[in-house]
This record gives sequence, structure tokens and C-alpha cells, in this order.
Amino acid sequence: MGASRFDQGPQIPPSSVQRALRMRGAAQSGPDAYAALGAHLREQRQLAGLSLRALAARLEGRPGCSAPSLCRAERGRSSVRWATVAGFLDACGADVRPARKLWFEASLVKKKQPRPAKAATHVTRPGLTPQLIGTPAALIEAMRLLRINRGSPTFRDLERRARRDLGSRLARSTLSDVLRGSQLPSESFFRTYLLALGLTPLEAQPWLSAWSRVHMTDRGNDRATLPPAAADLLNQARRGLREARTGTANERFATAHLAALRTAAAVLAVRGRPEASPGRRARIRSAWEVLPEAAPELNSWAALFASKAKQRARAEAGITGAASAREAEDLMRDVEMFLRLVERLLLLPTRENLAA
Repeated sequence: MGASRFDQGPQIPPSSVQRALRMRGAAQSGPDAYAALGAHLREQRQLAGLSLRALAARLEGRPGCSAPSLCRAERGRSSVRWATVAGFLDACGADVRPARKLWFEASLVKKKQPRPAKAATHVTRPGLTPQLIGTPAALIEAMRLLRINRGSPTFRDLERRARRDLGSRLARSTLSDVLRGSQLPSESFFRTYLLALGLTPLEAQPWLSAWSRVHMTDRGNDRATLPPAAADLLNQARRGLREARTGTANERFATAHLAALRTAAAVLAVRGRPEASPGRRARIRSAWEVLPEAAPELNSWAALFASKAKQRARAEAGITGAASAREAEDLMRDVEMFLRLVERLLLLPTRENLAA
């Protein structure tokens, strides 16, 4: 009997065969590879009892582990860096070895069709009305929203546009500090930022007027101080947040919500309570009802904390299960953000708060 054709000619090393089969299998089941990796990450997070927000907080500052990156990794719909996967599992206290194989198979997949480019239309978002800007905090927030509205170009792209199209310098390190709220932009820097985003000189004029208005209002307030009552309320809120780090879930939830209430009271102490309509008996209203009238920019925060008021009452009453550990942690993080926003809103003219 003649020799089989498999006995003739050069043979392919087994390692090469396995590699080819693995690449072929991954290419044939591309979406499945991403989904398997995402399902594994989601399972480990649930076993650790963490929310995505809590997970992102644990990994804050770690390269490749921002909240959007962690969310995309768990959804399993796109490629993800190994640093993101490793950080995800480290925060969950899980073994990274099973995920490495899943990540390797998913990384072999190349999308056949690129994602269609976004249309060059700009959707107006709340906060993009320059005529309503009157404080440094509002100006910085509007700069952030304007960048998102213009397609979220990277700082490097804006720096290149300014140098190539405008012949101006727009240092991305300075831009990062400005959008983070660490400093206010100069007029020339602000104008270059607007033009680099694609605004025409005519479209940029209302924004430059807003910049002038903010600086004229703020010019004499470099040494502005808060009323003693408002400063005391903010200090109490900050102490309350520190106290909320210990205790039961109910105690932490109630203490954090009380810190938010004191922060709102500080705003009302500075802005003043709206006057009641003449001829009508004043109705007792909560701080969360009055806050949007005194500070419209804090309307969404008032709605958030108002929705937690009944839960805080149950937690203070000691009802078992009124608040879980995760809810307490999430509320503490929200109150921390709210307190920092209010401090910048009320104290941003002072250089100490700009550096905070």
C-alpha cells in the first residue's frame, strides 16, 4: 500500500497549526469573544458586590481604568486594553489568568467595517447659552459642555488645530487645568479655545462677552469671604462626610444626606431665600424645594437629594435594610461632588479654592 499523502512533504509544526486554528476561530466568532470577556468581567464584579461607580472609584487615577473604559469592557461590544481588564479584576479581587485567554482571543478579532463617522451636526445642550453665564464656575462648566457639543476633540487635537489653523498656542496642559477648574482662562486663551473648537468669530463673540462679564464681576472679589453662617455650614458638611465613612449603612446614608442638606443651606445663606407672594400665608418648604429658585444651576442636584429624603428618614429611624452599603457609598460620593461644586460656586473667586 502506497504512502499516504500526509507522510510526504514538509509538515507544519503543531504550534503553528494551533495558532492558525485559534486565530480562525476567533475571527469567526468575533462578537462572541467580546461578549464572553464582558460576561466574565460582569460576573466577577457581581461576585465582589461592587457597582461600576464603586469600581471606578477604586481605580481612580490608574491608566486605562476610567469609568467609560470599565463600562465598555463589561458591555463586551468593543476591543479593550489589557490594562483595563487587569485593573477591573484587581479591584474585584479576582484572578486575572482566566481572563487573559479571553482577552487574547478577543484581541485577535478585527472589525470588518469601521464605525460610521458621526454627522457634523451640533446638538445644543443645556448650559450652552453664554448670555446666562455669570460666575467663574458656570464659565468653566460651559467650556466643558461646548467641547462635548463639538464632538469631544482631544486636548492634543485642539493644540494642533490652534497651531496649524490659527498660528496660536493652546497648551494642552493649561487646557486641562482650566477645564478641571484649577484656574481661569485668559481672554486670548479663551478666544483661541473657541476658534479651535470650530466657532466662527461671530459665534465666538457672545462667549467673549460672557468672559468679560465674569471677570468684571469677579475683579473686586479676590478677597471675598463667605458669611460666617454659610462658612460654618460648609465646615459642618465636610465634617459630616468624614463621619459618614464609619458606622452602619443606615448611619452612613443618613449622615451623608445631612451633609448635603447643610451644603444646600449654605447656598441659601449666601443667595437668600426667595420671597413669598404678597397676600399669601408662607408655606413651609424644604431646602430642596427652595434651592432651584435661589440657584437654578443646582436644580438637578436638588431633585436628586429630594428623592432620597424619605429613605434618609427610614434610615434615621433605624429600619433594617433602609439603605444598603452600596447605596450609602454612592450617596457619599454624590454628596462629595455636590459639596465641591458648591464650594467652587461660592468661593471660586478666591485663589485658595481655585487651587483646591
